Amino acid sequence: MRTTTIALLALIALGCTSPAKVEVRPDPLVLVGAGAKGKLEAVIFDEEGKQLTEGYDVTWLCLDNKTVKVQQDGTVEAMSTGKTLVDVEIVGTEIHGVGNIQVKIPSWVETSHEELVIPRGA
Repeated sequence: MRTTTIALLALIALGCTSPAKVEVRPDPLVLVGAGAKGKLEAVIFDEEGKQLTEGYDVTWLCLDNKTVKVQQDGTVEAMSTGKTLVDVEIVGTEIHGVGNIQVKIPSWVETSHEELVIPRGA
């Protein structure tokens, strides 16, 4: 009985911890241009703030599909100018994290005088 108790305490001391918090990185994610893509990462921490490196499954969600599309691997695609939030949840828990996304799609075309060709009149 004593050996079993010691073995159990040793497993706990070795870091068999569970997730307590998830953060979205980068925050904010800024996308410039229609169709621009970026990648979000879910960073998971235990109760003590130590980053967990084990592979936890997460689910991504964005309620504003007009501004961005989010894939389940964390890939985000710009659809229209605006700001929105993306939510990530650790599967099998109620632990959520929220990240900010900004999309900037210019409505003008930038040119340089070096690119312009002006023909001379006759």
